[in-house]
Amino acid sequence: MEARKTEYRGVVFSSKSEARFALFLDDQKKNWQYEPKSLRLDCGYVPDFMLVDVQLLEDEDIVQCKGNFRLNLTLIEYKPRRPTQTYIDELAVRFKLIGDRLHSEKTLDAMQDCIVNSHMAILVGGMGYDKSEYLSMAWCGPDATAWVAKEWRSGWGHVFDDICPDTENSRLKKYRFDLEPVDG
Repeated sequence: MEARKTEYRGVVFSSKSEARFALFLDDQKKNWQYEPKSLRLDCGYVPDFMLVDVQLLEDEDIVQCKGNFRLNLTLIEYKPRRPTQTYIDELAVRFKLIGDRLHSEKTLDAMQDCIVNSHMAILVGGMGYDKSEYLSMAWCGPDATAWVAKEWRSGWGHVFDDICPDTENSRLKKYRFDLEPVDG
């Protein structure tokens, strides 16, 4: 089945499932960006979504940085079905390149005067296809040779505070993008 480009909130998504995922993000009140151009690699790859969350720090944490907040970046590759191990291995290399860029010599920490956390994940299903699951990848710092992939888990776990995407799907799959309200 070929993916169908779908427009939502003025953004043209590569597939209806990605547009539905953006609707899910809006419902969860997440600050998201689709295919952030600033993260595009030389090979043309760009993650499907970037979530940005700013968290105020407690007094004991402020000693670690000049600012009083933490910037949490979550990069998401969204797939309707679990990808092959070959794809995951390629994605891990791409995620590492992006992580290296995010934490390069002129680090985000220094630029923002704050603590920056980055998290990468593959989120699967939950939008009308398969069971929802995720694979989290952790970056081990500038000296790491690769991202460390954690095991597959059901749901979307800590990425969405234990929300069940399968339950949300019952409601979201009825959304008609062609009838989306127009601003103005």
